[in-house]
Amino acid sequence: MHSQPKPKNPWNKNNPRRDATSNQRKGGNTSNDPTPSEEKFKKAQSKLQAAVQKHIEDFESSSEEDDDVQSANLIESILKNYTSSYGENDNLGRTQNFIEQAFTTGASTCLICISRVKRDDQIWSCISCFAAFHILCIQRWSKDTLNQQKQALEEQTAPKGRPLAWCCPKCRQEYEVDQVPKNYLCFCGKKGNPKYDPYLVPHSCGEICRKDLVPKCGHKCLLLCHPGPCPPCPATVSVTCYCNSEPPQTRRCSNRGWSCGNKCGKLLTCKKHSCSEPCHPGECKPCPKKSIQKCICKAEQKLRDCAEPVWQCNKVCGKLFSCGHHRCEKVCHEGPCFDCPLTNLRTCPCGKQEFQLPCTQDTPSCQDTCDKPLDCGIHRCNERCHKDKCGLCLETVVKSCRCGLHSKEVQCYKPYFCETKCKRMRDCNKHPCNRKCCDGNCPPCEKPCGRTLSCGNHKCNSVCHRGPCYPCAQTDIVTCRCGATKIQVPCGRKHKTKPPGCNKTCTRT
Repeated sequence: MHSQPKPKNPWNKNNPRRDATSNQRKGGNTSNDPTPSEEKFKKAQSKLQAAVQKHIEDFESSSEEDDDVQSANLIESILKNYTSSYGENDNLGRTQNFIEQAFTTGASTCLICISRVKRDDQIWSCISCFAAFHILCIQRWSKDTLNQQKQALEEQTAPKGRPLAWCCPKCRQEYEVDQVPKNYLCFCGKKGNPKYDPYLVPHSCGEICRKDLVPKCGHKCLLLCHPGPCPPCPATVSVTCYCNSEPPQTRRCSNRGWSCGNKCGKLLTCKKHSCSEPCHPGECKPCPKKSIQKCICKAEQKLRDCAEPVWQCNKVCGKLFSCGHHRCEKVCHEGPCFDCPLTNLRTCPCGKQEFQLPCTQDTPSCQDTCDKPLDCGIHRCNERCHKDKCGLCLETVVKSCRCGLHSKEVQCYKPYFCETKCKRMRDCNKHPCNRKCCDGNCPPCEKPCGRTLSCGNHKCNSVCHRGPCYPCAQTDIVTCRCGATKIQVPCGRKHKTKPPGCNKTCTRT
């Protein structure tokens, strides 16, 4: 605020008008002794000057203090239900920070249009990071994102099976298609299009929030409709430790879990050992010990981890069914073997008729056509209902050869290859393929290269290839005239290399 100029005091001591007036009142009296009326006037003058000075100072700071006082009063009224029930709490800090920013002009910026979010703008706030965006900006953002994903699916550039979703521009929290914001709601979501009220938090309905607190404990938020996260549950509850070995303690609901530090002692899944970890939340860890454990059928036993007590041996059960004719063919199972499976309702081999027969009698065929699909996947078996595997497909069909140049009538199970040789060049680009009825995937050349190497003495032993051959891997020996000193040179360089110098005594005659 700009300070206004102080008004001139007409009764200032240095004011000539005051002196003239004083002289007139004195009636020309030049005596230095003040009269009673003059003393009374001075007292009134000092009181008036003090009142004017106080009024000027209050006027300079009133406009700034009014906003601060009003904001402080509103924040106090929002937190009143919380503080009156549970007292002052450190958990209110983050929520109070969001509320204070709502009263600060220009504190929030829409990250989509990069402009200030005003107090009377229609907004949408994220449920994860609580950032505020203009409602029109977030609607355009979400629709553009969904349109891009639909276009990517049509062009098959995006993975199939992934549901359409859009995300918050700040924290990338994903939202589904039906969560695109349609209306302007208050922070608690109970009232649509809340009007701006200078005595309420901007974009708030002024009612109690009543959202479920996180983590869910059954209590509701008692603050007035507010921006930002709801504070942790401040209610007090009586809870025991994780292992339930100590008496209950009174703790905050948001921090209700506590450890007594003693040994957990809960029985582990192996039913033999107890947990040796200190009092902890959640399930106990698997048993780290080993023990002798029997298999499911109790026929064998061996040393195994306690955490995996169930295991099967390879022994066939072999117990006699109640029918007295057949034995159980299952491998290592628990419980009774039940009734003989042959006493159940059985079907013929082709599955068209059902029979209820004694277990000693074989399942008959229905004498109807088998009609099972054959291995070719096109035709069906035309034999009578039979137990064995269906035979080969003997239907006559017109098939094209592998290279696609010829066609012929053959039996369906037989492949057809023509006698035409492929004239394409192999990967060496020197020899033709010459494979009969080639499908275009010519095999690599298998002939030896046979070209003379750069040494001029040997030939390339590699498979036929493109480009130059590798240098000869063999070497020659070059000696001095007496043969005492020798050096090794690459093959083909023997006649071009000078004999090495020799420091030994020559042995030549």
